[in-house]
Amino acid sequence: ETKLTEKMQELTVATEQIKSLTDLNNNLVTRNEELSQKMINQREVDAKMNESYVYEIEAKTKMANAYKSMYEESQQHSEELKEALSEVQQLLKTATEQYGELETKHKESQLAHEEIIAKKNECIAMLKKELETANELLENFKSDQLNRD
Repeated sequence: ETKLTEKMQELTVATEQIKSLTDLNNNLVTRNEELSQKMINQREVDAKMNESYVYEIEAKTKMANAYKSMYEESQQHSEELKEALSEVQQLLKTATEQYGELETKHKESQLAHEEIIAKKNECIAMLKKELETANELLENFKSDQLNRD
């Protein structure tokens, strides 16, 4: 009977241990399932965040490429404007030189005309004097002729 009691006690202890281990196992299985679900959820969150980062990187890359393209276009436009400005400056320089030459030629022509006019006026004055002298001589000659007659 003591053996039976011992065996019964051992059986009770073993049963309690089995129950305790079963409860512990169930708790661990539940905990494992919870942690697995958390991992799955976290992976989904991480995947969504990763996808979001990828979209953001793509968007920023597109924006950077757009800015780069705009910068290159701006640089090209700037170069075109510089070339146009250089051409305009060259044209202005050429026009200024030509204007200066024309102005000099005009001034020379004007001075030559003034000189010609002065010479002609001088010539006219001499011819007038000569005409007056000739008229006086003619008058004197007529007077002398009239006086002789």
